[in-house]
Amino acid sequence: MTLGSLQDFEGKSAQDLFEDIVDRGLCTACGTCSAVCPKKCIVFEGEEPSPGETLRARALANCSHCGICYACCPGERVEMGELQQKFLGSGKMAPAQLLGLYRTRYVTRAADDAICMTGGSAGTAAAVQISALEEGIIDGVLGVGYRPDKPWVPTAVLSRTRAEILSTQGSKYTHCTVNDALREVAEQKLRVAVVGLPCHIHGLRKIQAYLKNHALSRSIVFAIGLFCAENRFTRGAEHIITRRMGVPLPNVARISYREGAFPGAFTVWDKEGKIHRIPYPDQLTFLWMHTRPRCRICYDYAAELADISLGEADKKKAHNAALVRTEAGSRIFDRALEKGYIVAEDVEEHHIINHTGTERKKYANLIRIEWCRQHRLPTPDYPPPSFLYKDLPPFHFGPKG
Repeated sequence: MTLGSLQDFEGKSAQDLFEDIVDRGLCTACGTCSAVCPKKCIVFEGEEPSPGETLRARALANCSHCGICYACCPGERVEMGELQQKFLGSGKMAPAQLLGLYRTRYVTRAADDAICMTGGSAGTAAAVQISALEEGIIDGVLGVGYRPDKPWVPTAVLSRTRAEILSTQGSKYTHCTVNDALREVAEQKLRVAVVGLPCHIHGLRKIQAYLKNHALSRSIVFAIGLFCAENRFTRGAEHIITRRMGVPLPNVARISYREGAFPGAFTVWDKEGKIHRIPYPDQLTFLWMHTRPRCRICYDYAAELADISLGEADKKKAHNAALVRTEAGSRIFDRALEKGYIVAEDVEEHHIINHTGTERKKYANLIRIEWCRQHRLPTPDYPPPSFLYKDLPPFHFGPKG
């Protein structure tokens, strides 16, 4: 599908969005529709847009049929080729290129050991954010923290200081509607970096494409995309905390999915001072049970539309893989490197590809997408239907001899 213009979507309504996207299981819960709605009629509660009959009825009653939410939604229409051309400078959509299009690749880490040790892998994301903030490039960062009243539930957080950025460090393996908070950023006329998963970045780019001169677009200075194999329901985390670890939710003081030395452990601190842990490899077994179905038909592992994409590489433990995709991303990354916020070295591509996340998103998910299409079940438009599993490169995953 092509991007077109907003005029192509005039007459589309919140009801169309619910019927075509949400009710067909294609909603990514990115929060974009809520951010762009000029009538503020779509609201997120938990991981769902306007859930329940009351909120949905309110959304439908207040809708002006402008079509903006439908145009900017990345649930079905990702339009990867045109978005790549617009933001990455290339119209060549390459579904067989497992990491997407990029300029340079590195293994990298935060130069500050304390930041490196408290990050999900190596603290690069936090270090780049702090560099941009302290250099005056941005006013803040839109990322993810935890709710004070429910410290296991992720929530969008606007960080304006170094300390606030560091407080959001670490992986969160349940979903958050980050883009929903863009409205607040735009209303404050702030310039921000946005840290999100591939689905969040898809929504950001569609906002920038369809609402080029809007305050929402002007607020986005650059986007850091995090590699994502899949995400989970918050109820899944609640299940593990209560049923596996035996901690009642009212007794949870705080949690961390990757606490301690790499690769870390799923850790819960209760209000009585006790610490409960599940080692990182084991926690994944439990988390996989609670994967969001939409994630299983997503084909973007390495946040292919971000300015800078960050994940893990098999070459070095406690290091991030970094893919710099845009001119803006190059300026931000090079500045952080020059000023000593991060350290980096070149890396061969196969060290980044050789990860179970790539295998899951690019190979296993494509098998699932093909099956869904054969049975006329809903899928996003990326990869295009003409691209099949047999077209993937014969990459061998696992240890190299």
